[in-house]
Amino acid sequence: MFGLIIVLILIALFVWFFARLDSDIQLVLSEKFGHSISELRGKVVWITGASSGIGEALSYELAANGVKLVISGTNGSRLEEVKRQCLLSGQLQEEDVLILSFDIRDYSVHQMQFNSVIKHFKRLDILVSNAGRSQRAAFEEIDIEVDKEMFEINVFGLINLTRIVLKYFLQNKIKGHFVVTSSTAGKLGVPNSASYTASKHALHGYYECLRTEAQAKGISITMLCPGPVFSRILENAMSGKKDGQHSVVTHSKDNKRLDTNRCAHLMATAIVNSLDETEVWSEWLRHWTYCLAVYCVVLGVTLSPTQCLRFHLQPNTKRCLKEEMRKDVLVTGEYELSPAPGQRTDLAVTDSKGHTAFARENLDRGKFAVTSDEDDIFDFCFVSYLQTGHQTGPEREVHLEMKHGVEAKSYEELANVGKLKPLEMELTKLEDLSSSIVQDFEYMKKREEEMRDTNESTNNRVLYLSIFSMLCLLGLATWQVLYLRRFFKAKKLIE
Repeated sequence: MFGLIIVLILIALFVWFFARLDSDIQLVLSEKFGHSISELRGKVVWITGASSGIGEALSYELAANGVKLVISGTNGSRLEEVKRQCLLSGQLQEEDVLILSFDIRDYSVHQMQFNSVIKHFKRLDILVSNAGRSQRAAFEEIDIEVDKEMFEINVFGLINLTRIVLKYFLQNKIKGHFVVTSSTAGKLGVPNSASYTASKHALHGYYECLRTEAQAKGISITMLCPGPVFSRILENAMSGKKDGQHSVVTHSKDNKRLDTNRCAHLMATAIVNSLDETEVWSEWLRHWTYCLAVYCVVLGVTLSPTQCLRFHLQPNTKRCLKEEMRKDVLVTGEYELSPAPGQRTDLAVTDSKGHTAFARENLDRGKFAVTSDEDDIFDFCFVSYLQTGHQTGPEREVHLEMKHGVEAKSYEELANVGKLKPLEMELTKLEDLSSSIVQDFEYMKKREEEMRDTNESTNNRVLYLSIFSMLCLLGLATWQVLYLRRFFKAKKLIE
């Protein structure tokens, strides 16, 4: 039972830990023990789609750490505001933030915009491909033109710009870094967003292929997969028609979405630590992770309390098992013994005071149920006897299965007797389970207090013994000094 309590505590810690996470494990460890975002100071980072949402927040996060920025998007006035906010961080000068206003779908200007970056900063270290648009519509309502438009924005525009920057990295032997804002939709199918989901899956295909080709040349690829985040992406989402726009209300806290600034901080952490791929979770995903962990707790509690034992019993021998019994906790058992002609086997269950709680003679198979009025340790003893006329016999194999607490109750029988509905039966079981967990923790608290009292008593005794020993030694030392003084005086060695 104590082992079960330890397992429950570990599972509870597991639930608590994962319920607090807002990213995958590698990103959590990188944030705690990896490189600091400040190590990006002085690097030149180009962020597309920087006029709002994640791109805007990432610009502020990097600017606060002294990263030189190229911010691009279609809304020039918004980019000017983003630049102004970046300069307010106090880490950058006017010339440290370059604005490039263009449409990512216009491939003809990509080379010119890249040349502007090199002309201004003389170099480029990291390209963050963040530009994109969302889409919401049922699968059957989407026109093929919407699919094409979605791929033009979310895929082909980013890929074309990436190829231009890649050639620059390779020609100048620069260990560059490509960062791609994908989505959890790029890892699984999301309903009512087929075009958007397909475009994000396509990004993974393109950049995973690039990783295999360029990684040996020192070029890094980081795929960022955020879940639902507070942003305006759904306000501008496409519908099933090319010229249609999906109507979405502004996000509220009830949407269980991740804060944009927190998302940007995690993304910057992934960038500085050069993670290959990482996921940033929303409150919604954390909620379901928590539910899954709770399910694991319930499953563990349901399966763990059963103890199944098997041992062999020689003729004319006694085998006893000790079991810790909790006060007022039902313990049931089911036993079965292999056939052994000429032998009789008895079972006796006794407490530490020798009182018999259960006894059965000449048994082959059966069940028992016992409880205790106080916390105690019980002996479950199987005794084998050779009957008259038999000098020897085979050993008997004993199967014993014991259950404690909630598992010892037959809820199906209780439901039949009480005419309970299945849901009522499950609620009753959960109620008993909750009470059992509370009792286990109270028992652990009691044991801890007893152990503490024992330790305090032992420490006090050791203290008193130490004081007594010290007094004895001081007394002995005083006596020795006086004795030696008299001895030396008698020998006239001292006055």
